[in-house]
Amino acid sequence: MEDLCWRLAMDAWRARRPRLWELRWRVAWRAEREVLEAKQRRLGAMANQELAEL
Repeated sequence: MEDLCWRLAMDAWRARRPRLWELRWRVAWRAEREVLEAKQRRLGAMANQELAEL
């Protein structure tokens, strides 16, 4: 379920891509991507842990 939420958040993030000249918004947009990528890494680590316990 969390993976689906992450994928939906990534789709929404991509849809909000600012124009090249909107520098302030691009900085915030890229920072949001870093947060989403960190969440992806946490989800991957949790999945790997669960698989290792099988």
